[in-house]
Amino acid sequence: MLMEVSLQQNKDSSSKRLRDLIRIITEDLYCFLFPPRCILCECELENGKSVICDNCRIEIYRSPESTMPFCPYCRIVYPDYFDKCRRCGGRKSPGKLYALYEINDSLLYYLHHFKYHRRAEIGMELAYKAFQIYRQAEFLKMIDIIIPIPMFKRKRLNRGYNQAEVLARHLSEYFEIPLDNNVIRRVK
Repeated sequence: MLMEVSLQQNKDSSSKRLRDLIRIITEDLYCFLFPPRCILCECELENGKSVICDNCRIEIYRSPESTMPFCPYCRIVYPDYFDKCRRCGGRKSPGKLYALYEINDSLLYYLHHFKYHRRAEIGMELAYKAFQIYRQAEFLKMIDIIIPIPMFKRKRLNRGYNQAEVLARHLSEYFEIPLDNNVIRRVK
């Protein structure tokens, strides 16, 4: 009986290695026949792991990064020690918001691919950028948990994954803040 279990485990291990080898060969062949291209300028990428070239990455993140909050209504950045926007007094905005960069057309197109074209790896890059900018920020000390906003099942099936969940998972890893997917539920 013990010998049968051991033989079955060896067989499972061998078939897994074979499947992994076939997957790697298939991916390499696909990249050889259809070289990966930048999603913005469509130039051929040297590295198949990336989704954009270095020039487009510079274009996406061309606006200056800011670690200060901004008012989404007035579109002004204000010092972190203020509780609310100095222009509208916080009456028109939901409170402090922090952003990686100012939105530009290239960044919008990039985010569109993350949201609608099943490019989950973009979420990891955005989370890493957030980590680079905000890793020393004081407001992080007030964050106890990261909670991604859930999607309707039909929308999740259409898109393939929940982009907020992908981004939240990577943010949780980089900032070492716990993630909880079960705190809120999407209802009609």
